[in-house]
Amino acid sequence: MDNLEKLEPGESVTIGGRELILRYTMRSVAQYKRLTGKNLLGGQMDPTDAEQIIALVWCGLLDAQQEFDGSIEKDGTPSPNVAKHLLWIEKSMKLGDVGPLSEAIKRAFEQASPAQKEGAEKND
Repeated sequence: MDNLEKLEPGESVTIGGRELILRYTMRSVAQYKRLTGKNLLGGQMDPTDAEQIIALVWCGLLDAQQEFDGSIEKDGTPSPNVAKHLLWIEKSMKLGDVGPLSEAIKRAFEQASPAQKEGAEKND
């Protein structure tokens, strides 16, 4: 048992016929802000904006699928690799995918920031 790696949290999703893992980290949140100019932790995500939905899916894929990662300029311009993967997500997602993906995103965020158990003391 000592050789077993700790299982990482994440939600399995299928996009464009590929099974992928959504996992949100501080890098995800930072990359979302660099790309969109919106503060995800501050609730600035618009669930009716297709570009923000695509960005939210993309940033959730970075941790488990590192080939999706890349740099984003200060003006929000993505590197060619990031642009390629954003376009792939855009082309691969169907409107009917938004509901199930939204649920998977919600679960992945819950896993990334588990709520404190009732009755547990808060560390100030």
